[in-house]
Amino acid sequence: MVAVFGISGLAGYSNAADPVDGREFVGMWDGSWEGGGSGGKFNIKYERNNDGTLKGSVDVSTDGGDYKANFVNLLFTGGKMTARYEYPLDAQGEIILDGNFEAAKATGTWKLVQKGATDAFISGTWTVKKN
Repeated sequence: MVAVFGISGLAGYSNAADPVDGREFVGMWDGSWEGGGSGGKFNIKYERNNDGTLKGSVDVSTDGGDYKANFVNLLFTGGKMTARYEYPLDAQGEIILDGNFEAAKATGTWKLVQKGATDAFISGTWTVKKN
């Protein structure tokens, strides 16, 4: 994510497999990301769909410009989250997020991958606190 995360941000929407998982995480989480020699703002927002499933988005600042994206996939298992979204700064890329949430804070990793793949071109870390 040198040119990706350092130049991009995260935002997204996603459905959870179980509408109960992640209930305590609904709301705004503000923080930062680092990786690829860069860093910036990293904010996550979790909400409920009308059917009760969880959705999420990110708002990220990067060296290459700010962006927002909706999660394509989102899953909470206890306090562990996995999410994926299409990378707005490159139509060939996706961002995969993994995180550990506890009380009002969370930390995790991100990686830029080719769509549908799992091998990272670039990766880094993120941290957020609940508002």
